[in-house]
Amino acid sequence: QLLRDNFADAFSDSSLNSLSDFDFTMKNIAKQKADIFGETPDPFNWYYYSTIVMGIMFNIITGIGVVADIEADVSKAAMRISLSSSKKSVLLINMFFAKFVICYLISLFEISFANLVFKIPIGNRILQLLLFAAVGNLFTLSIGMLAGLFIKGSVSAKENKANALLMTSVFLSGEMVNTLPALFQEKAPWINEINPASILNFAFYKLVYYENLTGFYINIMKIVLITIICLIIAIIKMRRQKYASV
Repeated sequence: QLLRDNFADAFSDSSLNSLSDFDFTMKNIAKQKADIFGETPDPFNWYYYSTIVMGIMFNIITGIGVVADIEADVSKAAMRISLSSSKKSVLLINMFFAKFVICYLISLFEISFANLVFKIPIGNRILQLLLFAAVGNLFTLSIGMLAGLFIKGSVSAKENKANALLMTSVFLSGEMVNTLPALFQEKAPWINEINPASILNFAFYKLVYYENLTGFYINIMKIVLITIICLIIAIIKMRRQKYASV
């Protein structure tokens, strides 16, 4: 409570004149009113949702690892795998979903821990929550595979560059300054439309706080479409790669 009082005082002289004004700004993100819990959304929950999404976003690094495990010029283990009689596309898909299962379970644990220990509301739509976690992990893993295939350099260099892009995406989604998404929605909505972390944040926020799930499912369809496109590009790119050492 003391933290929230100090937060409200810190913004008392800014454009956000009170904490209630801040709540109003947050509700404008999706142009709907909160209703599931019959209360005003706590703006501080956006930070927790962003943290959960950030955990999912770090699977981009895992996606780079999926590609690295197949590229014959990266390691001896990858060279042996690349000599398999199985098609590269089959190897890629199998390794992709093997990583997905682990990432999915970790995400469910993180969401459950936030809810049970920190009492962060996640609503009562369990099936939709499972769908969100599954689609979110597929989404970030597929982006990671593209990063692994198209970013130049060693595996560590690829991971470092991907981390820089990842943290930029997370920052723009409101992880550090949670008024940014509302500001972008008003001034430059295209930023929220193309930012992976914002797309996931909006989906999570709408799932928890809005009775009408149309917006949530629209976000999910966007995520699924981008995931499929990324997977197709990754498979085509991987199949065309040749290695002088093999």
